[in-house]
Amino acid sequence: MTVCERRGFVTLHFVVLGQPPSKSNRRRFVRIKGQPRLIRSEETLAFSESFVYQTNSMVVEYQDLLPLHTFIVFEATIYYASDHSDLSAETVLDCCQRAGIIENDRDVRNIRLTNAYDKKNPRVEITISGLSAGKTVTKGDSK
Repeated sequence: MTVCERRGFVTLHFVVLGQPPSKSNRRRFVRIKGQPRLIRSEETLAFSESFVYQTNSMVVEYQDLLPLHTFIVFEATIYYASDHSDLSAETVLDCCQRAGIIENDRDVRNIRLTNAYDKKNPRVEITISGLSAGKTVTKGDSK
């Protein structure tokens, strides 16, 4: 994990072990108080819990800089265990928000994804840059 901060903009680079499931085809239909609902799959929930656990120490260590909240640029290389997985950042962005790394995944302005394969070590290598919630940029700094 590396962290770089300059003029209120923060760049984080970190690795999360595991393969993110595709969000689009992984919903469960349930009834809550008689009302039909679509909820995340157990596989998605498990990845989310693992993501939060793996990134917790980084979030605690850099709590004065996180969450990133504006002008977020998200880059990820997702190493899948097989070539049958769909390339999607939705689950990873949701996990970043849930972990407290970004304030809201709607603030992501640019996404760059790379699909790779590593049968023995599926993982996600992530680089996120954005304006720190703990810092403000003044007119003189925004050039």
